[in-house]
Amino acid sequence: MIYLIILVVAIFLYVFIKKLQKSKEKKVYEHYSCEEGNFIVKGRKNNFVVRKNGNIEFVVKDGQIVASRDLRISRDFVYYGGTADGMAK
Repeated sequence: MIYLIILVVAIFLYVFIKKLQKSKEKKVYEHYSCEEGNFIVKGRKNNFVVRKNGNIEFVVKDGQIVASRDLRISRDFVYYGGTADGMAK
């Protein structure tokens, strides 16, 4: 019984620490206007979405564009490489 309690506490601490670390990631929110259009960047330092003119969005993870979508056509992102996480099969 004591081992079960220790296991539950350990799992709780692990999950709590992971959430705490994620919440400390730098949040990003920027607005930029130029000749090509209006851009809004929103998300976290290594995982954010760039929206152009309110109708095209790009998902950027670790400095690479991994997905895009045209909001005029669909609400679904199209991931490069064919999978939802952007990695090739």
